[in-house]
Amino acid sequence: MKNLLMVGLVLGAAIAGGGLIAVWDNATTPDRTAAAFLHAEQIDDSAAVDGSVIGYENLTADQQTVFERAIADDLNITEIPDDTNASVWYDGGAVSYQNRTYEIAVSET
Repeated sequence: MKNLLMVGLVLGAAIAGGGLIAVWDNATTPDRTAAAFLHAEQIDDSAAVDGSVIGYENLTADQQTVFERAIADDLNITEIPDDTNASVWYDGGAVSYQNRTYEIAVSET
């Protein structure tokens, strides 16, 4: 009888532990609640930029793609995909690209 009780306790602890891990994992996964958009507008005076000027070549391939989409858009804005590291743009500043300077900003909706 003691062996059966011990097996029951171990099995119960294993089930409870597995449930706790599943809940903990969901609690630590960040959920993106807003869409982020990159706005890039060509400016004449890079000295007027509030922030640093980043060289296009220093952006990752994904960041370059997002930037190119923004400057090709009629409104100079494009959505930043969830899987693209957007931290480089949140501090503001500008991107230097093909001898032009583009002021950048991120907005969320």
